[in-house]
Amino acid sequence: LCQTYHLPSCKAVTIEGIGSAFVCGSIRPVLVLPKGSDIDDMILLHELLHLKYKDIFQNVIWCSVRSLHWCNPFLQYVCNQIENDMESLCDQRVLERLNGEKRREYGMILLNMANDTYAHIPGTSSISNGGKNISHRIEAIVRFKKYPKGMALVSVCIVLVLTSFTVFGRTGGYDGIGR
Repeated sequence: LCQTYHLPSCKAVTIEGIGSAFVCGSIRPVLVLPKGSDIDDMILLHELLHLKYKDIFQNVIWCSVRSLHWCNPFLQYVCNQIENDMESLCDQRVLERLNGEKRREYGMILLNMANDTYAHIPGTSSISNGGKNISHRIEAIVRFKKYPKGMALVSVCIVLVLTSFTVFGRTGGYDGIGR
C-alpha cells in the first residue's frame, strides 16, 4: 500500500481489544492494528496519510495547548474543531486517491464507525474521531469534488498579487500637507 500510493512506511504492531487501526508516536510513529481482524486498505491509507502529513505531531501540539488551557472553554472548542478539520482533510486526501465505487465504500466504513465503540484517543490519529463527528465527515464526502490541477497555481498567484500591495504599499510618501 505504501508503494502503491508513494507513502512513508512505519513500524506496525498488532494489539488485541482495539476497534480500529491508528497511528501513535510523533518521533517514531507506530501503526497499531487490531489483532485477528482484517483491516480495509482504505483505513490503512487514511492512517498512512496521517503519517505522511505529520498529523500526529500536530495532534500532540494541540493536546498540549488543550492541557495548558484546560479552563478555557473557547480554546477547548477550537481544539475540537481543529481535530475535526484534520480528520476531514485526511478524508479528502483519501478520496483524492480513490475512484468510483471505492469512495462510496469509504463512506460506508465511516458510517459503520458512527457509534461510541470507536472513541477518539488523544495524542493519536484514528479514522474515527467520535461518533458525533462522523456525520459531518459523511456530508463532506457527499460534497467531495476534485479541483483542477492548476487551481493551486491560480490560488498562489491571487495571494501574491493581493499581498504585494501590503508589502510594497504605494510609492508616494507623506508630503506633510494636510488634506
